[in-house]
Amino acid sequence: MARRKERTPLKPEAEAAAPETSAVSQEALENAATVPPSEESPKSGETPSGSGDEPVLLSEEEAARAIEALAALAEEAEQSDSTQAEETSTVTEEETAEEKLSLEVQIQEKNPCERHIVVTIPREDIERYFQREFDELAETAVVPGFRPGRAPRKLIERRYRKEVADSVKMALIMDAIEQVTNDYNLSPIGEPELDFDAVLLPDEGPLTFEYDLEVRPTFELPDWRGIQLEAWKVEVTDEEIDREIRHLLEAAGTLEPYDGPAELGDYVVVDLKFTQADRLIAESSGEVIRIKKVLGFLDAEIPNFDELMVGVRPGDVRQCMVHVSPNSPDLTLRDTDVLATFTVREVKRLRVPELSPELLAQWGVENEAQLREQVANSILSRKQFASRRHLRRQISQNLLKGASWDVPQRVLISQTRRELRRVIFEMQANGMGPGEIERLIPQIANDLVDQVADSLREHFIFEGIAEQLGLTVQDWEVSEAIRQMASQRGISPRRLRVQLERQGGLDIVVNMILERKVLEAILAEAHIVEVPMPTDLPEVEMLQRSVGTFPTEVGPEVIVEELSQD
Repeated sequence: MARRKERTPLKPEAEAAAPETSAVSQEALENAATVPPSEESPKSGETPSGSGDEPVLLSEEEAARAIEALAALAEEAEQSDSTQAEETSTVTEEETAEEKLSLEVQIQEKNPCERHIVVTIPREDIERYFQREFDELAETAVVPGFRPGRAPRKLIERRYRKEVADSVKMALIMDAIEQVTNDYNLSPIGEPELDFDAVLLPDEGPLTFEYDLEVRPTFELPDWRGIQLEAWKVEVTDEEIDREIRHLLEAAGTLEPYDGPAELGDYVVVDLKFTQADRLIAESSGEVIRIKKVLGFLDAEIPNFDELMVGVRPGDVRQCMVHVSPNSPDLTLRDTDVLATFTVREVKRLRVPELSPELLAQWGVENEAQLREQVANSILSRKQFASRRHLRRQISQNLLKGASWDVPQRVLISQTRRELRRVIFEMQANGMGPGEIERLIPQIANDLVDQVADSLREHFIFEGIAEQLGLTVQDWEVSEAIRQMASQRGISPRRLRVQLERQGGLDIVVNMILERKVLEAILAEAHIVEVPMPTDLPEVEMLQRSVGTFPTEVGPEVIVEELSQD
């Protein structure tokens, strides 16, 4: 078989070109000239090379690549002796402390909870990050003609600079944001608003980018010790149990057409329209509404709704003015009045069944006594929860008296969902069942839309009190809270933890525990007087919709729908 035409190996030429190279560069030269045997099958007329330890003569193409590489290596070798000591010193310094970026920072206070930040990173830092990437890449870089990790540094830099640019940009931006946060004592309450793709890493000169950051406002903690509070006395009466069983029977009833005028407790099927100065705001058809004293929406209420609708027949039209909440997500309707028009299509009456063994079995009890006991426990849990919320509202009112700082609209909207989930977790931990929670969600969502701004301020104040008292949350406390909630939902704690991690709910659990500790500290030093629990609260018929329109995917209607599917 014919052999390749013998060529002189490139190793001696390289040695002649750079006779004074360092030991490291000399080893690189030897690796450049000695290439492992190719795994490809030999071409016709060629003989396979010998053992993997024998040098392989380079083809013309391979030789050209090697010459290019060796030229870069020779350039590197000239600098190796002068920089080796410096590099060693740099490595030693990096082992003790990471070098900070030399940033130019401009911070604009858009409002007490939001900052607009412009950051400029000098060229020296950009190149330092490139060199760090090349340091890591040099150990594994695959360059034709070299074994992995043996290619010349200059060649690696030229070949891979574009490939590492994105990772360098990401590292620079993330490290710069973290450094700005630490150097300027910012306390973020959300992720930075930054369009990463719009940031360009220049080939020359500094890198400049800007972003918005929501932060905790700075404020002076109120005097929370020794505040005056009233606590509701919690007890369950037979009349309340009878009324609750009546509600259960009504839920199992059926609606039937009714020819007479509507009475309190009847249902009307209406076409509903909201207008303001002849401008149509929203409309819907076929709304089924029960006539109660109050009709509630997610951002408004109609008091005396019973007086408006009692006596209506199909074809009748009723109108009233509705005041929209000052915190409605529809900015155009906040704290304004709109005209609600109800066009009655049908009147229906509820046919309520008698208590029967079939219904008792459906509710999971054997007899009426067990049903009454179950209902009493449910009412007790609900009242205890309401009593705690009453105490918390009073605490909030005391803490928020001097809190006048604004809350950004983006935070206000995003935290509505978070706060609603927190309240639901509290209800679950308090022993309330899924059906009962679902029934209360619309009213709670309505309250939160009105109060979430103050809830955020309260959250910041609670965090400040927790820091003042040195209160923290331990891992075992989180696990125990998850175990209790999982037991209420009938699922395993591990499964619930996975759901919480996926939905970002673990932070809610931590905040819930921390705020409970703060509340306990406040209550321990408060002056509390026990009073009877109010019993004359009007019954509210809640519609799971708003007068105005909520931003896409963040409105209470969407929140309620999502939570009902969880």
